[in-house]
Amino acid sequence: MSEPIDLKKTLNLPQTSFAMKAQLAQKEPEIIKKWQSLNLYRRIIDSRRSQPTFILHDGPPYA
Repeated sequence: MSEPIDLKKTLNLPQTSFAMKAQLAQKEPEIIKKWQSLNLYRRIIDSRRSQPTFILHDGPPYA
């Protein structure tokens, strides 16, 4: 029998430093702290004060 072929060398996989796993459970508390320190929610609300109210009707159309 011949030697097995190493198929990994035949794939064109991206070479990146970007994490393959999001690890949201570990990163979410850091993200929320940053948003709180920036007072982000209040800034978004304040920036929309002069705009018309947007209403999203969610649910079945004949509910």
